[in-house]
Amino acid sequence: MNFEFIVPQKIIFAKDNYQKIGKIVKNYTKKLIIVTGGSSLKKSGFYDKIILSIKEEKIDFVEFNGIKGEPTPQIIDQATDFALQNNVDCVLAIGGGSVIDTAKALAGLVTNQKGVENYLEGVGKDYKIVNSPLPFIAVPTTAGSGAEVTKNSVVTSREKKYKKSFRDDRLLAKVVIADPTLTISLPQNETFFGGMDAICQLIESFVTKKKNNYCQSFSSFYIPKAIDAIKKLKTDLTNIDARTIMLESSIASGITLANSGLGGVHGFASGLGGMFDIPHGLICAILLPHITKLNIQKNPSIYEDLALLINKDYSNTTKLIDTLFLLNNTLEIPYDFKSFNISKDMATEIVSRSKGGSMTGNPVDFTDEELIKFIEGLL
Repeated sequence: MNFEFIVPQKIIFAKDNYQKIGKIVKNYTKKLIIVTGGSSLKKSGFYDKIILSIKEEKIDFVEFNGIKGEPTPQIIDQATDFALQNNVDCVLAIGGGSVIDTAKALAGLVTNQKGVENYLEGVGKDYKIVNSPLPFIAVPTTAGSGAEVTKNSVVTSREKKYKKSFRDDRLLAKVVIADPTLTISLPQNETFFGGMDAICQLIESFVTKKKNNYCQSFSSFYIPKAIDAIKKLKTDLTNIDARTIMLESSIASGITLANSGLGGVHGFASGLGGMFDIPHGLICAILLPHITKLNIQKNPSIYEDLALLINKDYSNTTKLIDTLFLLNNTLEIPYDFKSFNISKDMATEIVSRSKGGSMTGNPVDFTDEELIKFIEGLL
């Protein structure tokens, strides 16, 4: 089996890692830009403690904060301009996938031609990175997308109805500082939507056309653990052991998606996410059991090993489908997209905008007509 495998230079995973961030970062910078997002981490007090650790090392820094929702080309270009104006030499992201993707993109743009749209697949002028990006360090505060360990920054434009990637091997983080303590303050929806995104990525990378044994070893270890952990968080959001497993699973899912690709769930998530203001993790959670069922109807053998991973007593893949629907029900995930009032007339455009990218890795091929009928049934 032939495959390529790429990961960040270093991943440091430990509880209370946040206290060491200043000591780690000082090896990479004289003038730092910190990119951060919403208020949950600040309300918890952890953000102030991180800033204190940076100040204690006498690191000069500026902050670009308030990232909310998936990064747009406008916010990334604003962040890049701010970084250039302040002559920074290193980028530190403290936040979830949107914050990390923003920071990752500006690290690449500061040393190259500006305008992130010019680099996006199928959107811009097909620019490529020429100069090495600034050193980029990621501190994830959510467990979901695994953006801290991937080489792409996902950019969304609702005006132009796209969700595309700015991608280069050199956009990988120099260091990932992972601390499950920082995820304790996450509210329920962010916990469950992010967690289901990670589970989805582990499952899709396990069955994708581009699967390899190396990545499957990550998925096979973490899929059952992540499902068990997210159920425990439904009962107690402060369960640090469950938070730890979910953060580990998120990192593993980022590694597997980066090195195996994904499938129909993330294919449709790209189309739907570019067109409608629905959280990415929620889209993935809704789609996961339905896409799994659709694929199994054409080729159940693809999912037999996965079914046994989740429950050794499973004799067929039907129980796998039931388990995924039941998990969504436990987490109070909607069954379909009907509550979002998306017209069935949009189905053809959704399919058109979902083709390519992750959809090419889906283990089963479908015609456009089959995909249109499928998504119409969920609208």
